[in-house]
Amino acid sequence: MMSKQEDHLMKYWLLNRPDRLPTFILDYYQGDYDDAKMFWNTFRHLWVDGEFTYNVKVLRHILLERWESEIVLDSHRTCCEDEYQKIIDLWAEQKVYIYRGQREHDDIGISWTLDKNRASWFADRFYFPKSYAEEVGDDSLYRGNPTLLSGWIKGKDVASYFNCRGENEVLIINPKDCINDLKIDVIEVKQNDREKEENFGKSVFALINR
Repeated sequence: MMSKQEDHLMKYWLLNRPDRLPTFILDYYQGDYDDAKMFWNTFRHLWVDGEFTYNVKVLRHILLERWESEIVLDSHRTCCEDEYQKIIDLWAEQKVYIYRGQREHDDIGISWTLDKNRASWFADRFYFPKSYAEEVGDDSLYRGNPTLLSGWIKGKDVASYFNCRGENEVLIINPKDCINDLKIDVIEVKQNDREKEENFGKSVFALINR
């Protein structure tokens, strides 16, 4: 027999992956999440499962409203003991060095990592060169060159920690307000790598538009 949480999550698992987090946000504004524990447990599962997690500005507002340290800890304790211990350790740190991979023109998001190499990987992921965006007539595909962001925060500013996908992800709800010594470095894409990325980008573009 499924638990109450598993039964609740099933409604989202039946949706296409890109629709899960937006539906969760809609459900929240319709008053479905008075239970703080249910909110965080559901958010945790949908967030780590998600790809192309849009609506981040709206989600940031919701997380600011609903963040409670004890509820977050309880969610981690229930789902993953290693994550539970890690977030306790992070909250005790005076300085936590964090990294984020994105594009030059992207807004600074809430998903960061403790692993610089993982951030660099995300910076290159799904990179569409400007030449390809022009070729297909979709300027929105080009969001600038791959970029590595780095800096440090106080441990208490870590909202949550996830590592079930080996990404050492930390959630920073208000990055612009709490990151110190922020550096933004453009990653140079070599010609051979650029060709590989362009071919990969084409295959992804064809997949999502088929």
